[in-house]
Amino acid sequence: MRRVWAVGLAVGLALGLGLAVFGLFARSTLAVGTVDEGAASPDRGTGVLSISQISSSTVNSITPMRVPVGSLFDLCLNVTVDSPDLEYLDRFDMYVPNTWTVLQVRDVITTGCPGTSVLSGVEPGNLVFWQTDATLPSGCGAWRNGTYDFCAQVQAPDCAGSPWNVDWTIIGDGFGSPLHYATGIIEAHCEQAGLDLWPQVSGGPACHTTATQQVLNLWNNTGSDGTFSLAYEVLTGNGTISGPDQIYLGQGIDQDFIVELTPSACLLPGMVVVGEVTSGGNGSTVSAQIHLTISEDGGCLVCDKVYLPCVFRGP
Repeated sequence: MRRVWAVGLAVGLALGLGLAVFGLFARSTLAVGTVDEGAASPDRGTGVLSISQISSSTVNSITPMRVPVGSLFDLCLNVTVDSPDLEYLDRFDMYVPNTWTVLQVRDVITTGCPGTSVLSGVEPGNLVFWQTDATLPSGCGAWRNGTYDFCAQVQAPDCAGSPWNVDWTIIGDGFGSPLHYATGIIEAHCEQAGLDLWPQVSGGPACHTTATQQVLNLWNNTGSDGTFSLAYEVLTGNGTISGPDQIYLGQGIDQDFIVELTPSACLLPGMVVVGEVTSGGNGSTVSAQIHLTISEDGGCLVCDKVYLPCVFRGP
């Protein structure tokens, strides 16, 4: 049964059937290039609790990841709307730093209920938003399952506060089963002269004696091509760390590389291993850290013996 985009009070069996037919017709007049889920989709009247709802929607990326300060640019978040029970997107918003100026909010084509219009703008706190032009939840949102770019023309005066956290919220139209929202944070960096090593802090859970790989990205904005050294140190002294010795980069070019951090044997759950990576060249130096926490969920092999060094004691 296709999703009905207009809901009215049933005043009789005949009227109810009429609305159902009208709803089926409306679903057949979707915008060119979209896909109608059709009868294979869950019944709009019930939803399905056993599967993820619009809460499985997410932000995939931010563009540009490195913000050009002092000039106008389009800040875009690439968003995937994903709702197995056909809940549509009613509103998407994102907080940009208070020091930034938002000059224009770009239009996003609607693909949801036919005839739906959209409101967009900036609310207090530099909250940029796009939403169905109706009282929310509308029950019939402006964007159906798919991937969209939500963009606003902005200007950042300087690098103060970088890296910046851009908070985002996805809100569904209330149809089907909860959850009807998703939230998250995505990071943007300042495009300042010099080297940029990203992410500046990364990591997660790990096990002792198990090598954990982290992907870092080195970007050359020093003004000229160069070969950039890479040095590694375990600041907490309870592990080993390794990676490439150097990377050659042209001006404006970035490259991913892998760093391997291995915690020492027999570390207790909750202990932290901190590795630091430092890159230098063309008069610029930059560092990043990797934080690994020994898992507390029982996923690591138990280290039941600690062997102490033998000491010969003569007569």
